[in-house]
Amino acid sequence: MKKLPMSRRRFVGTTCGAACGWILSRGIAAPAGTATPRVGWSKMPVIKVYVVYLGTGGAWPKPDFDAPREIREKFTPYLAKVRDRLGDVEFVGGDLIPNQAKAAADLVQKLKETPFDAILVIHLAFGNAEPFRLFAQTGKPVAIYSQPFSGHDWMYVPRLQKEGLRLIMAPSRDLGEIDRMVALLRVPARMRQSKIILLGNPGCAAGTEAARDFQRVRAVLGPEVIQITPSEFIKIHQGIDVKAAEKEAQETWISQARAIVEPTTAEIVKSCQTYLAMKKVMTEHGAQAITVKCLGGIPIQTLGYPCLGFSKLLDEGVVGLVKRTWIPRSPCLCSSMRSDCPGSSPIHSSTWPVMP
Repeated sequence: MKKLPMSRRRFVGTTCGAACGWILSRGIAAPAGTATPRVGWSKMPVIKVYVVYLGTGGAWPKPDFDAPREIREKFTPYLAKVRDRLGDVEFVGGDLIPNQAKAAADLVQKLKETPFDAILVIHLAFGNAEPFRLFAQTGKPVAIYSQPFSGHDWMYVPRLQKEGLRLIMAPSRDLGEIDRMVALLRVPARMRQSKIILLGNPGCAAGTEAARDFQRVRAVLGPEVIQITPSEFIKIHQGIDVKAAEKEAQETWISQARAIVEPTTAEIVKSCQTYLAMKKVMTEHGAQAITVKCLGGIPIQTLGYPCLGFSKLLDEGVVGLVKRTWIPRSPCLCSSMRSDCPGSSPIHSSTWPVMP
């Protein structure tokens, strides 16, 4: 059988894209909850989503279409439920405008004076999608919900996406699509609000030259990268109360285990100290993720293995993972910000070239 050429980057990109498509096609709605699902972590700012109702009616979808009543009786109550379900979203705006480029351009001028993170367009009546383009050109992520009778503006969206404009669309009668799109709209803003702790010596970051440039990472992916050296972390580790680590070891791990096969109690306590130290440094810096240059990068004999702490951090709704590359960390952040559930990394590679 002839082997097909397949690089690791192409494989991961293809499979991750397919997985995302499967998730969205399955209609997995974001669950209720806030952006901080566990006690002990600072609450992140509320995401402001500007709502635009596009299309006032007329001959289409029907002569007696009443857009204000549609908004009042259908969408306003539903968006209130979405706000309560997600817990960290505020809907602002609510302008009803004709589906015309001039009306959209006038609103864009107004938006320049309004603080917001994303745009949700509720498409009500027929147009030519030029307002979609104008909203996407603000640089904010845009999501469009279009009911089947709203018109054929949806057919222009793939063209706009190919032009590089950041917008997604759900042409559907299922209002639950709004939940899913708003959950996705949170992600870009959350990434910009996030910080990643890199535990390792200077120069330990892997990947391409761009991926090792923290300012470039900030500009392209959003999070701020904060480096903590092993010597700095050892001091934090030494400052952790041993009694607190022993309590964590007993209550979370030892008492819950069917059997202790390999590690000694002292090793478990040492790893619990590392978990508490990681949590301490993350909370002090307001970070949402930590990645560690593990084998060969930190003194295992002093700190133990951080994997136990990673497991606990993921349970708490933040990200803790081995290695020190950015793209494996980024899907974890993205998925946790979308769903308020722990993310996971598709690979454990310290050599994958991350950014072009």
